[in-house]
Amino acid sequence: MSNPSEPTLTVLLKRAVDQGQVVLVSVPSPLLPPRTKAELAAVAICRQQLKLTPAEGRAFMKLVGQDNVTREELHAAICSDAQIKIVDVIISKLRKKLARHGIKIETLWATGYALHKTGRDKIRKIFVEYGEEIISAVTPPRPSLHERALRQQPTASPVE
Repeated sequence: MSNPSEPTLTVLLKRAVDQGQVVLVSVPSPLLPPRTKAELAAVAICRQQLKLTPAEGRAFMKLVGQDNVTREELHAAICSDAQIKIVDVIISKLRKKLARHGIKIETLWATGYALHKTGRDKIRKIFVEYGEEIISAVTPPRPSLHERALRQQPTASPVE
């Protein structure tokens, strides 16, 4: 927890700018994991096979690599410099392009987006000819035992 009397990063940066100092701030994004060669190759394959733009390719790979993706995660993957509305535009374009291949993007109310399971299977078939390393780069990690247990807990019913 931060001390309320400590200046915020914005205040510190403003002071540095006012004093004519050059400031370099590097904050790693928790939403963008480091890219492996396999992930980069998978993006290139998707772009070629599915005729995706670079931004569409990055968004699509985020969807392929996770069970569900928040708007914020997609925004960071697409281009964090643009307005978040870009996510809606890219999802709309992706849905049209992927429909030709029978791949659907589902909207998860108040959560984000996910690829329909059959779509994920179709994508893996595209990657089969490129090798196991590429397939593993586009396979979501298995949820931990704790995450699976939380999903199986019954939700409380509303009190009448």
